[in-house]
Amino acid sequence: EWEALADVLNRWSNVDMDSNAPHLDAASNRALIAAAERASAFQSERTGTRLLFRVVQSRPEVASIVSNAFMDLRKGDVDWTEMPSGHKDNQSWNMLWTWSKPKIRWEDLLTWQRVNHFQEAKQLTRKDNLKRNISRFRNIPGKIGEAFDILPVTYTLPGDYVGFCTEFAKRYEFSPERNFWIMKPAGSSRGRGIFVFNDIGAVSYTECVIVQRYIERPLLLDGYKFDLRLYVLVTSIQPLEAFIYKEGFARLSSEPYSTDQGDITNKFIHLTNSSIQKHNVNHVQAQSVKAGGGGGGGSKVSLSYLRKRLAETNIAWSDMWQRIVAVVLKTLYCVQDTIPPHPNSFELFGFDVLIDADLKPWLIEVNASPSLSRDNELDFRIKDAMIRDTLRIAAPPPFDRDLLANIFKKRLQEKVKGRWHTDKSLPASIYNVLGGNAPRELGEMPKELGEYQRIAPSPLWDEVLKIRNEKKTVHR
Repeated sequence: EWEALADVLNRWSNVDMDSNAPHLDAASNRALIAAAERASAFQSERTGTRLLFRVVQSRPEVASIVSNAFMDLRKGDVDWTEMPSGHKDNQSWNMLWTWSKPKIRWEDLLTWQRVNHFQEAKQLTRKDNLKRNISRFRNIPGKIGEAFDILPVTYTLPGDYVGFCTEFAKRYEFSPERNFWIMKPAGSSRGRGIFVFNDIGAVSYTECVIVQRYIERPLLLDGYKFDLRLYVLVTSIQPLEAFIYKEGFARLSSEPYSTDQGDITNKFIHLTNSSIQKHNVNHVQAQSVKAGGGGGGGSKVSLSYLRKRLAETNIAWSDMWQRIVAVVLKTLYCVQDTIPPHPNSFELFGFDVLIDADLKPWLIEVNASPSLSRDNELDFRIKDAMIRDTLRIAAPPPFDRDLLANIFKKRLQEKVKGRWHTDKSLPASIYNVLGGNAPRELGEMPKELGEYQRIAPSPLWDEVLKIRNEKKTVHR
């Protein structure tokens, strides 16, 4: 095909294009038409049974991160191809990846197509919804409620304003110098609109916000506050199938931690969001971490680096990791009944967890479509590998679009003629459409996990179910 197209291009280059009436001899014209037909046939063959993906994002530099990950996976029989913009069946992709609510008709999807969002995932990712769903279990008296003590004391304003004022006054009377709170808009991300306060007069809002008890004794690294950005892949919400990425980030503040009254408004001390810390011109923390071998991540270090540093202070990471995973699983348990299950859905979430000085992990928030932007060497290394591993686990099987279209056409013709009946050969036909590659069943271990660890189903998930005497899951 390439030689044929090259021949046509050579013919084009010999045409005199300076004349007012561009012309081609008959042989060149026929060759051009024939080459176009061959190219069209080649494209049809290429997209007929291949794995097609669509990435929907208005910013090309962001979309390319996922597109490049798909292309990196092309090897052997796995041949991911980006769906051509003018493809006749523009909804016949194998996987759709979008950063916002997918504009699709869910009921029209084939069982083996995958979309990187759950409907109603906002029950997990909006801060007010997350607080409400966890509170349902935290407020159960006794050991069950204690088991779900995973979120700092939180109020949603304006609805919980009276309750917040009562709690604020109680804590102020007990310890006014330690009465720290943090306010966040319920639907924002990247540190926008967040501030720490200890004066109730600072509480002012024009939208739904949450006010959360500030953890004033966090675990520190070289004297700097940090939290964890963890990547959690959920491939089924009910029953739960979830994976946590063993590599990720510890996000650090850029100035030494302090609870002095004069430092309470300093975002470079109290907030760890990379989108905020990168604007600090002092770079004190970045230089400190770099000197210690942090690995070119700006205000972030890798979890593997953090694990090494904590081991130097005799903190057992394996025990800590188990407690962190338990927080993730309990969070997912709290929203399971609020997010409708859907066979086409999977989603990558960004869990933010903070460890206090007593080594207790606390859930801070959960992010939908966590940032995949790459600002430094560490971002490239961790995020690129994480996206590739995500696609390997969530990848659907290829299917023959032409064969499927013929099956539909035949069934519709039978319906028009009044011969609609159960087709006993349909299972065999679907088997042929999928080329014998059935989708992975829930609970079946993926062939390639990469750096992911399956956390549900798992013995730890069974422990969470046991809290309310629910049945264990089946592991494969």
